[in-house]
Amino acid sequence: MAHLGVAVVVEMRLDGLDGAWTDISSDVLADLSCTYGISGGGANDRVASTGSFTFQLNNSTSNSAGLLGYYSIGHPNCRAGFQLGAIVRLGLTYDGTTYYKFLGSIDSVSPETGRYRGRRVSVVATDAMDAFARFKLWGLAARQNYSSSDLVKLAKRSLY
Repeated sequence: MAHLGVAVVVEMRLDGLDGAWTDISSDVLADLSCTYGISGGGANDRVASTGSFTFQLNNSTSNSAGLLGYYSIGHPNCRAGFQLGAIVRLGLTYDGTTYYKFLGSIDSVSPETGRYRGRRVSVVATDAMDAFARFKLWGLAARQNYSSSDLVKLAKRSLY
């Protein structure tokens, strides 16, 4: 998928964290949305919000495998490794160099059902900030003048 000399690359790790990246760009439909980082510039905007990457996949027989239901979790034709929690990344390739703009895991998958509908699957992936936001940390008192790496070390000690 290319636009104005920039190619969009969507890849997944379908074999777990240690698996190779699989390019699924040919099955990605044109509707992409990606947000990440700190969205404001105010005094209270010190921490990034949860980043998200939303895209749609071709779930019809015209996808790369020629299989109906290729991106429907639980379907007999579901692509091996395509599941909630699978790692996904978005890259933009320009002038031969790929710049990765998002890395996260699949949070939700919503197939469009019905014989006469679009045969698309909407996918929402969230980045590590979502995991941090959901994590409950116990036993670590409020601290000032600590670096983030120092706080991670303190938090690790409090977990064990």
